[in-house]
Amino acid sequence: MSAVQFLGILRRCGEGSGQRRGDNDRCLIARRCWVMSGTLVPRPAVTLRRAEILLHGREVTVNWREGHVRAEPENGYGPRGDFGSQQRPTLGIVALRIPNDECEVDHDVDLIKKFGYVSVGVNDLEEATEFYSRFVRLDLTERHDRTAFMTGGPEHHWLRLEEGGQVGVRRLAFELVDDAAFEVVRQRLRAYDIECEEGGDTAVEGVQRWLRFTDPGGTAIELYRGMKERGFAPDCDVELEQLLHAGWKTADFAATTRFYQDALGFRPSDWVEDNAGFFRVANKYHHAAAVVSSDRPAFDHLCIQVGSLDDLMRLRSNAQRSGIKLRSDLLRHAPSGSISIYMHDEARQYAVEFCIDHPTIESPDYSPRILELAPDTIDMWQKPLAEPRVHAVREGITAIV
Repeated sequence: MSAVQFLGILRRCGEGSGQRRGDNDRCLIARRCWVMSGTLVPRPAVTLRRAEILLHGREVTVNWREGHVRAEPENGYGPRGDFGSQQRPTLGIVALRIPNDECEVDHDVDLIKKFGYVSVGVNDLEEATEFYSRFVRLDLTERHDRTAFMTGGPEHHWLRLEEGGQVGVRRLAFELVDDAAFEVVRQRLRAYDIECEEGGDTAVEGVQRWLRFTDPGGTAIELYRGMKERGFAPDCDVELEQLLHAGWKTADFAATTRFYQDALGFRPSDWVEDNAGFFRVANKYHHAAAVVSSDRPAFDHLCIQVGSLDDLMRLRSNAQRSGIKLRSDLLRHAPSGSISIYMHDEARQYAVEFCIDHPTIESPDYSPRILELAPDTIDMWQKPLAEPRVHAVREGITAIV
């Protein structure tokens, strides 16, 4: 009897690995969670020396070769879709029963490289491009009819503005680490019964290939590869270092945060009790995604990291001179330690955060904290000061009471 059960993704050996195998060979791509009493718990991937595999309810024999699993039905054949059939086996989820003393910890391969861009619906494209050029300091890189692309870096766009229809954020886009990640994500979405669509057009959309779906909390997501680049950053009077992260609310916090860890390989950096989760990806910044529990789904903010405190203060002054509301003014977040302001986009009903000093997490042994849901977690500067010490002078002697 095994102590834990591990879920894995099954796909052909050699996909993305550069190894040549027989057509019927298959490789186990481990997902980053264990299942204990039906609850998904984030863990590093494991490298196994011995295990039992269950595929479509059938036991199979496991052999190890060069670190990969090769599994075949014990009787050497199986129905359509199983190992051993003449048809190509169905790729999907398998379950491993793992003895505790037969596994070694290793770190999983990242699927997501970074947060890439936001697709936003607007009523007036001229007004929106004016707002984001004047107050967010983005360049207009390209415009097709009722769609405009804007950026603060060498990438073709950080923002895609689409005139007409639903106003507000329509889709969040993350860049995948490589093309092989598309297949892994596709299989994991299938395991969640989540439908996806695929496409891409560099000339029209600025990206070569994308995969789109809706997460369990109702947020539309795009994963892409091959964005066009300009080769240079905008010539701007403030330094916009990078589009750093997105923050959004979900009505199903447990299912949504589990999905991002389990299906997309996001790694938790910190939790704020059961109210918020901060997740990092391959670029190692404290978070590429901030997910907050709410009674309904809604986009909250996008974050741009700037080069210095001077840049932050100049953006703040620029907004205030023109009467642009700051939703939050000069705070320091406890989870990341970054210093931020939040500029309110009144027309789209979300905020643009500008921050400095957002850290990376380099240690593979980092363990996420569970922080208290309190005002000084959102802003460390809100923590009350201690009661003052009273100095009293009696008979020429100074005392502290």
